[in-house]
Amino acid sequence: MKNTLNKIVNIYVLVMMVAFPLFMPNGYYFIHQAKMYFYLYSTIACFVLCVLAVLWYGVRSRSCARELLNSLKPSHLVKSLCVSDRLALGFLVITIVSTLSSEWLYEAFWGTTGRFQGGFLWFWYIVTYLLVSRFYVQKPWHIDIFLAGGLIVCGWSVLDFFGLSPIGIGYETLFSSTIGNINVLTAIEAMYLAAASVMLIGSGNGEKSSGLHSVYYYICTLVMFMGLECGRTANALFSSLFLVCFLPFFAFRSRKGILRYLAVLTAYAGSMVIVASIIRWLPAFAPDRDYWGELVTIGFKLSGPLAVMTLAAAAAGAMYLKKSGAGTETDEFGLTTADRRLSKRLRIIWGILGLGAFCALVFLFYDANAGGHAGRYGALSSLLVFDDSWGTNRGRAWGLAIKYYSDFSPFKKLIGSGPETFSVHVLIHDLNKNTRDFTYNFDSVHNELLQRLFETGIAGFLCYYGMIAMACVRAFRSGADRRIAAAAAAFAVLAYNVQSFVNISVPIVLPLNLLFTGVAAAAGREDHGEER
Repeated sequence: MKNTLNKIVNIYVLVMMVAFPLFMPNGYYFIHQAKMYFYLYSTIACFVLCVLAVLWYGVRSRSCARELLNSLKPSHLVKSLCVSDRLALGFLVITIVSTLSSEWLYEAFWGTTGRFQGGFLWFWYIVTYLLVSRFYVQKPWHIDIFLAGGLIVCGWSVLDFFGLSPIGIGYETLFSSTIGNINVLTAIEAMYLAAASVMLIGSGNGEKSSGLHSVYYYICTLVMFMGLECGRTANALFSSLFLVCFLPFFAFRSRKGILRYLAVLTAYAGSMVIVASIIRWLPAFAPDRDYWGELVTIGFKLSGPLAVMTLAAAAAGAMYLKKSGAGTETDEFGLTTADRRLSKRLRIIWGILGLGAFCALVFLFYDANAGGHAGRYGALSSLLVFDDSWGTNRGRAWGLAIKYYSDFSPFKKLIGSGPETFSVHVLIHDLNKNTRDFTYNFDSVHNELLQRLFETGIAGFLCYYGMIAMACVRAFRSGADRRIAAAAAAFAVLAYNVQSFVNISVPIVLPLNLLFTGVAAAAGREDHGEER
């Protein structure tokens, strides 16, 4: 029975990893609803097949029936549920209570005034996580297939940027690739890039890795950063900075890992040089400067230094490979004693540098806002000064969410207003002001963390992000034979959630966040000796 459930869920995972991002039935016409229904039908089909498989084996085999009955005992359930599973169930309970207690039950259940992510869809989101967490059996080549689909998504994004859209959409629109809205596109591209970067770093450590794998992951990393860069949104900056700053904690386990991290940086810098070179040498295909975005602008202005850095890092890697040799005794993760010592020191140093950079960033925000010294930062003041117009008017949406939440009763602050009810509050309280100031209204907070807090309260917020955090921890602690692919899944989840701080939450990409959270949690199940 378990093998059958594993096969059903593995097929579901592959469908969601590859077919879901590429599904595009009628251009961008109703792409939001089309992908939502694709996800729903796929998830319901997987769930029904799993239930039918359990019933079939339960009827045909007494041993399977006894196993099923034993699995339903409270003592067995407690033992089989990991911390992230329990937090997922806790979040589901809070979402149900928040939905049923909402002043706008219909809107909270169906999410019709927002992005359709009402209580009904969130139920299936958690079903996705639990199915994958409990029954998915990790295969490293699944990530390879996921990245192959990512080459199409990100490559299409690059073609759109240079006015070569396969379906004739110009770069001046806000839609691109097989995803649609460019903010949503950069969210999934961040997941692709994170997974490709981790696989590139880890591909040199395992016995089963090969040069072809490394070349494939390098190409994926290069193309996916180009796609993220050509997404033209500021969200890409968050994802890029996150990967540059936090990949070292995974890469700095060995000298080879350091070199692999440099290879990742050469792919990032090289992609910026390539895009800048195309703009210079083929200006007829280049979009107007207003449509470049932050990363393209940086790459165009610093293409010379970036090219030098790329060549220098490549030369350093080549020298290392020429000098490196075998014969050193290693542990199960391919690390020598010297590597482990170096790893600890480098991570401590990198952590101290990161803490210093974070404190500096906090000071800059404080000085530009409360300190009243925005003028001293020049062009950066548009990013540092927080007001209603910050982040393409995200500041207004965030301010409204905070204002409404502060007026909630203590009970509502605990469990939230209900899924997708922010838009209802805006329609009731601030519709005229928003349409007067911005000529449009807000149906999303444009900050997924703040939206979780608003919709499901403090309790839901802690359960949801606790689930994600614990699943990623399990992935990083998984066994040597699963660690690289598990880390790729965990970094994909983290990259998504970092950029979600300034992005919208929609069923075009969010299902993949829950799917990969489940993949990350499943990676550690066998290592912890937990039953499924």
